[in-house]
Amino acid sequence: MMIKIFQIVTLTLNILNVLFHSIGIYALRSIYNVSEQKVQQVYLLHLSVCECLINLLQGCSITAEMLSIPNPNSIYHDIGEYVLIISFTGISVVYYLDMIYITIDKMMDIVLNIKYPVYWNEQKAKNLLICTWLFASVICVTVVSLHISIQFDWKTIFFKYVYTTVGIAFVILAFITYSFIFHKFKQSQTPPVQRSVHTKSIRTITVFRKSRFHIPLLIILSFMIFMIVPDLTYLFVAVLNERKAPLVLAICWISYCISNLIDAWIYIFMQRRVRRHLSQHSTIIKLMRIEQKRRRKGTVEQPSFFVNIHTFKDTRRERNKDII
Repeated sequence: MMIKIFQIVTLTLNILNVLFHSIGIYALRSIYNVSEQKVQQVYLLHLSVCECLINLLQGCSITAEMLSIPNPNSIYHDIGEYVLIISFTGISVVYYLDMIYITIDKMMDIVLNIKYPVYWNEQKAKNLLICTWLFASVICVTVVSLHISIQFDWKTIFFKYVYTTVGIAFVILAFITYSFIFHKFKQSQTPPVQRSVHTKSIRTITVFRKSRFHIPLLIILSFMIFMIVPDLTYLFVAVLNERKAPLVLAICWISYCISNLIDAWIYIFMQRRVRRHLSQHSTIIKLMRIEQKRRRKGTVEQPSFFVNIHTFKDTRRERNKDII
């Protein structure tokens, strides 16, 4: 009964994630052309797409698992198994690598400084992501073929070795990267001598929050807390002891969903330009609804709100030229 409740909660979170990441994809795509940090936006947009697909597949897998409860040997069980394979050996591989790319990109950004555009740009980032998808597709097809032919135990390989190694390596990489970045930020701040150390630290943190490194750091922290920590927990509790722990696995699923939900919140509400774009869009919808109500009441002879919509868009576009 408890496992079924966890499944319903997870499925609900999956639906919310698909909804919010769809909004995030729309918002990130809408501001892409006016963004100054195009490489970062490419990675974030791609990350949102991955998380949307992962939650969609996870929701399908849970639905298939719930339908297969009366008959474990039904076709729904096989569908759920193959959906999991695609999710964990295909899309999740791309998702993990994208997190690594974001981390390395921030290191390159601060190390290369003004030379960064010479060595890296949005087209190279897109080519890298295309190669990543091809690499993940080869892995996924290979695992599916082995699973069909020899019942390959892919879960042990990926959960015991692949994701554990990648997770630990990522934590080390992220710690080194952002320690170096924050150290550079502290060096770049030169407040007057009379300011205390506490005031200097607060000023450094405030400047960092307004920088281009703030959003990636929040996403990486969410990834480590709600993705890597549950992965390692499940590894030590269940995989290494070679025993099933359905309750721990269910909690891990929920933790993964929370991580994706936090990422969607960061994409949508933590970026000022995204907030402004969505606010502009919602305002235009309100104006259109007001116009429709006026027409239904037979007051079309009054000045129309549609006359001002294009002017409103142009004004808002001019105000959105600040850097994220």
